[in-house]
Amino acid sequence: MKKYYYQMMQGNILNCYVACLCWIHEIRLCKKLNPVIEHHRLLLEKFISKLWDYYDKLNDYRDKPDEKVKEELEKQFDELFSTKTGYAELDKRIALSKEKKEELLLVLKFPEIPLHNNPAELALREGVVKRKLGMVREVRMERLLGKI
Repeated sequence: MKKYYYQMMQGNILNCYVACLCWIHEIRLCKKLNPVIEHHRLLLEKFISKLWDYYDKLNDYRDKPDEKVKEELEKQFDELFSTKTGYAELDKRIALSKEKKEELLLVLKFPEIPLHNNPAELALREGVVKRKLGMVREVRMERLLGKI
């Protein structure tokens, strides 16, 4: 699982790195499941819908942190990730996500942390694509010149 490293400054005293997990990647792991049985597909869709609802609540909390809401979100996390659907693969995925509770809920301690790392990944992707294209050009040139 990819981790997002977020640098935090609290006053001028603390400068630390906080590792939190990306909610989008966590939801994507559920979406990767490929149920054969229609009932399992419906269970998966229902669970993913609940995940997105929870994600929206976390985003709302980020905008307006509140201690009561924080406690409620922690309870809702435990309820959501204690779900037993009867679809074995989904139940395994849910259990694995529950084990990551601390990293997934760091936003409750540090509301300024983003819930996902897609902007960071997109920023890195441009450099990676350029590097790969450069390597492809080198190989093509070497083939043209007969070095390979």
